[in-house]
Amino acid sequence: MRLLTFERCSHGSGPRGGQPEHSMSDLGLGFEDFESTMPGSRRLGALIQLGPNAGAVVDLNRALAVKLVGEDVGAPEAEADSLLPSDMLAFLRGGARSLEAAHAAFAFATAALERYDAPDLRRAGVVEARGQVRLCAPLPRPSKIVGVARNYLAHATERGDAAPPQEPVLFLKAPSAVIGPEDEIVLPLASRQVDYGGELAVVIGRPARDVLPEEALEYVAGYCAANDVTAMNDHTKSVLLNKQVIAVNQDPLGVPGWRIKKIDKIEVWKRPLKNGDIAVAFVNLDDKPRAIDVTWAQLNVRGQREVTDLWKQRSLGKHDTLLRFEAIPSHGVVFVRLAK
Repeated sequence: MRLLTFERCSHGSGPRGGQPEHSMSDLGLGFEDFESTMPGSRRLGALIQLGPNAGAVVDLNRALAVKLVGEDVGAPEAEADSLLPSDMLAFLRGGARSLEAAHAAFAFATAALERYDAPDLRRAGVVEARGQVRLCAPLPRPSKIVGVARNYLAHATERGDAAPPQEPVLFLKAPSAVIGPEDEIVLPLASRQVDYGGELAVVIGRPARDVLPEEALEYVAGYCAANDVTAMNDHTKSVLLNKQVIAVNQDPLGVPGWRIKKIDKIEVWKRPLKNGDIAVAFVNLDDKPRAIDVTWAQLNVRGQREVTDLWKQRSLGKHDTLLRFEAIPSHGVVFVRLAK
């Protein structure tokens, strides 16, 4: 079953006058009295892939409500909302119970299409022709988007790597970046090069943490195609492909950084690394350039250290008592690594 999220383009569903002969409503089911679903509201649907109605979209919540009417269930719409929400995120939260209801609703709708005239089901808001709906992002409001960089061999080679990294290189994208397959991609005015990126998107259906590899697929709700659009100018490339910064971000020790010094709008952050090195970020939150320093005692280190500017990828020499930067730009960051 191919699930999707859709919007109706016009008042194509809900009560309308004039019933065709020998329709389902002639059987006394009464579903023509259902509350109308308004155009623009996002609904959970499933795509009909075979037969004369191939390409049409089934409103699963609506289909279940009609099914429950035929079973003489009281308050069928409220029961359908409880068993099979019309919102994709609420549907995923419903777990196996909602999935079972979705299969039942889809089977009911497709079977009914084979026995009765399709206009009846459209009048009830159960099925819509493909041209009457606009497809939205399957999950319009994900809580987070976790990307995996350089996980394809050809792409890693294109970026200058001999092979994909041994451990995943992860990054986050804003949930607001998600749009539907029929929405326009707005190109940033300042970008000189915008690249498409065909990706396999994996939808995680329930909360997960420290999942064992053999149990991972139990948390997957489904898959969909994704286009990871990237505005790739020279500056963005230098940031995203900076191997020294990536090494700090993906350090296997996994200890998060913390702030060790704050004076007014000046901050110093420290992160210990696996091999005994230390990453230090000097942050200027002020509206004007500021000098920032930190002592070895504040860093809790001893001895001489080789200091590397990670953004500029150049050595700053060896230091053993104090690290000072005279003029960090306003709202700027200096990111260094202190190597043993």
